[in-house]
Amino acid sequence: MTDSDPDQPQMFGERIWLRPIEPRDALVLSETSLNVDSDWAPRPNPPVSETAFRHWINSLDTDQLVWAVCRTDQQEAIGTASLRNIDLVHRTAETGMGLLYPEDRGKGLGQEIKTLVLDFAFDVMGIHAVKCTIDE
Repeated sequence: MTDSDPDQPQMFGERIWLRPIEPRDALVLSETSLNVDSDWAPRPNPPVSETAFRHWINSLDTDQLVWAVCRTDQQEAIGTASLRNIDLVHRTAETGMGLLYPEDRGKGLGQEIKTLVLDFAFDVMGIHAVKCTIDE
């Protein structure tokens, strides 16, 4: 997806903004994926190399929207947020997010991110139910 995709807007919060994920984000995602706890993975067989992340970003389809999470004054991703398994017939979806750097966790950024994504899901897309699994 690209910045010009009309179905995936940029969203702005107080401390962060969400923009559609782009191939340029693959490098930071691959560099930080090596720092994640070994027992945690965002999905089975997650990408780890820059090439694998670039392929994943380029292969995103219509049943998922993925945003890069950025600080309001920066372009570089500090995390990702998503709506996936979107079912417009039954008006359901699943949300996910993650912050790449430990120093950004535990400061309420997740709440800000989740609020933006859920507002988009419910108010813009007309989703009625959103599933979310939380990892500790």
